[in-house]
Amino acid sequence: MIQKNTTPYAALLLRLSLGVMFIAHGLLKVVVFTIPGTVQFFESVGFPGFFAYVTIAAELGAGVLLLTGIATRWVALATVPILLGAA
Repeated sequence: MIQKNTTPYAALLLRLSLGVMFIAHGLLKVVVFTIPGTVQFFESVGFPGFFAYVTIAAELGAGVLLLTGIATRWVALATVPILLGAA
């Protein structure tokens, strides 16, 4: 049973959680693993190295856009390839 008065709060919580997750993973690649280390990891698992830069930029950008609430549906759709690549 869906309660119409609490649905927006659930969507807000999910959007903010996903935004924080993307920012955390983007910063993890920059601060902890360093960018050259992330490039090396991507190459070691068979992805081209430039995908590391694209992934970092996409995760940080998507996280900020989700936290601010700008074009959330399009941002969430655009990050599906990143999530599929992680799987």
